[in-house]
Amino acid sequence: MLPFKISPTTSWATLVPLCGVLFVTFCKDAYEDLKRWRDDCRVNNQVVKVFTGGDGQNPYASIKWSEVRVGSFVKIARDQPVPADLLLVFSSPGGGAFVDTAQLDGESSLKPKYAVEETQHMIRNSSVHSHMEADLPNQMVNKFDGCIYLKGYPRGVHVNLKNFLLRGSTLRNTNHVIGLVVYTGVDTKVVRNSSQSLTSKRSQVEQLANKLLIIVFLLLFVISIGCAAARAYLISNERGYKNLAWVWPLTGGDDLQELLFHPDNPYMAILTFLIGYNNLIPISLYMTTDLVRALQAFIMESDDSMYHKRDDTCCKVRSSGLCEDLGQVDFVLSDKTGTLTQNEMCFKACWVDGQTYGCWSDCPDDSNDAGEDASLNGDAFGVPTDHVERLPPRSVCLPLSPALWTAPFDSDPTDAKGNIRLSENTLLENFFLCLTLCHAAMPERMQGESKRATRSAEVPLLMQDVDAVRASDPGMQHLHLESEIQTRLALLEEAESTQFRSPSPDED
Repeated sequence: MLPFKISPTTSWATLVPLCGVLFVTFCKDAYEDLKRWRDDCRVNNQVVKVFTGGDGQNPYASIKWSEVRVGSFVKIARDQPVPADLLLVFSSPGGGAFVDTAQLDGESSLKPKYAVEETQHMIRNSSVHSHMEADLPNQMVNKFDGCIYLKGYPRGVHVNLKNFLLRGSTLRNTNHVIGLVVYTGVDTKVVRNSSQSLTSKRSQVEQLANKLLIIVFLLLFVISIGCAAARAYLISNERGYKNLAWVWPLTGGDDLQELLFHPDNPYMAILTFLIGYNNLIPISLYMTTDLVRALQAFIMESDDSMYHKRDDTCCKVRSSGLCEDLGQVDFVLSDKTGTLTQNEMCFKACWVDGQTYGCWSDCPDDSNDAGEDASLNGDAFGVPTDHVERLPPRSVCLPLSPALWTAPFDSDPTDAKGNIRLSENTLLENFFLCLTLCHAAMPERMQGESKRATRSAEVPLLMQDVDAVRASDPGMQHLHLESEIQTRLALLEEAESTQFRSPSPDED
């Protein structure tokens, strides 16, 4: 029983439902905390190479992220995440690097970073002796200022954000980089930003339920005060006291004199009525909603339609308390295409001066119903295909890929004598010239024989039969000098052993 004998029921009638609700909520929160702890362990147990100062062939040792310390030099290879906030001191090749910050700001375009020019040359000579001064740990991801003091630079070298790699970003399109650890753990800018919003997120349904619960509790409190006031009025005389004695044992007797020696406390009666009417509060509502959220999270994680085959990953519910909000989205405001979509920029076709070139067929699609309006579904303008349907004249475009040698192409214009007239300074030539030059691409030579073997299996003539290449390549049809033919062959071999990467992974 509760103290002062204010409970109208037994203690088990109140404690058991409350303990049950708290236990179910505890189990759900404990399971979610366990998953977060496992994710933290997975991140902290990742391996990174740290410079140890050895004189052997491999002066780097592999350690866990949790063991990285400020002042260490770490080596990060391509497509590896950055374990801490780093100062870029070396990059191969060229002193520049590209990082993917999609996990930080949601942008898929790669951002260029540059190694400190003075340390770029010193790392090559393995002679870096320095110390560094930087800002105190803060949450400003768009600002960094520091000064690194090197041997031979007594006034120091100023470094800023263009030399700074944030934890959580990923190295792209760069062989490897070496960085000096500036901030680690809770001092990194990403963690500093995430620690500002430690309050648990609540769904709209839960927020509405909390507001309604406050209204119900206020109503219960008003009812309890009214009942306590009515009780105090009824027991104010002997007749009312005797009528309520069997319902509300006040002092254990039935005489009004007992009430004088043991005066009744009307404020305790308010608590008694609160406990008696506690069924007005839906205490099981939260337990029911927690169970429903957990079931929804399990169904979402087991849904095959949200399985990503390329990465072999399923949907992951990090906070089950927000599942019901997914069904209440009315409007989606997005700044650009690619924020909520995959946005794979693959060239299919182009329309230049009334002609269509690329993977596009001018024939209407016969798969649609005959009753549909062609002007509405776009069939009057043709449909995309899986292969190249048409190429520009050879004077404008000479493809290096053998897969395009047999594709149909437009004929070059000729003069009155039948000689080929080069398409110089025409709209078509200017378009393809702009298409070729007005973008950023980085050539990379393929390493290993596996890729070359794969490519040569598709086009065996390129590496095996030079005469067949001369007969098949349209770029050699008008070449007569042996030096020009050898230059064309060298260009073809170079193209087969080189791949081009765009700064944006969506445009590869």
